[in-house]
Amino acid sequence: MAELQKITDLEQAFYELEKIKQHVNMLSDFLLSKIKANGEVKQQTSGMIDPRTGLPFGQTKKGGGMAHSKELIALVKEDVTKSYNPLLYDYIIEKKLNGSKKRVYPDIQVALNNEVICAVEIGYTRPEKLKYYHDYGVKDVRWYDKKGYIRNSQLVKNL
Repeated sequence: MAELQKITDLEQAFYELEKIKQHVNMLSDFLLSKIKANGEVKQQTSGMIDPRTGLPFGQTKKGGGMAHSKELIALVKEDVTKSYNPLLYDYIIEKKLNGSKKRVYPDIQVALNNEVICAVEIGYTRPEKLKYYHDYGVKDVRWYDKKGYIRNSQLVKNL
């Protein structure tokens, strides 16, 4: 009788695993359809207004910088939080450099008591802009590529 119960339990477990497999497959199909739809939406945005900037998609925002996707900003911010705990520091996203008279807009600023201690640029940027941050007194100036990898480990040391 105990052997029969073990077989029944195994059959029930197998049945449950099959149900889970079906749900995973359904979820995968759903996610793939969303990814495909997202790609089609991106193709259709030509000439449309980006709600984040109020300008046509891909156009330079006021202040000179390019708006980056929320995902890219989040990816880079996650790396920066390894150095600066968000519970202790303020994070300022795509705003004018705190206290600067120049119109410079770092993609991410980390501040402590309204003093910017880290400025982050993402994607193409002019070296003189990074130098300006350094000369302005920002001790930690970082430059990341559009894939979220830091690119200036030596550059800023040489400014």
